[in-house]
Amino acid sequence: MSIISGLVIGTVFGLLARVISGSWLYLPLFIVANAVYTWLNLPTLQYGFFDIPLLLLINSLALFWAAAG
Repeated sequence: MSIISGLVIGTVFGLLARVISGSWLYLPLFIVANAVYTWLNLPTLQYGFFDIPLLLLINSLALFWAAAG
């Protein structure tokens, strides 16, 4: 998984949060959080990284939180 995939996932979930909540505030938050998470879990930096399932779980929980707020 590369930084680009983290940015894509962050953009998708950020746009979903925008549609649900009506606020553009969540888009940069999702993008930055996913880029940082993906960077910290690159296989060259950390052995035993969790790939996409954990990233999707965290984003789903954050999206649920954005929809509730």
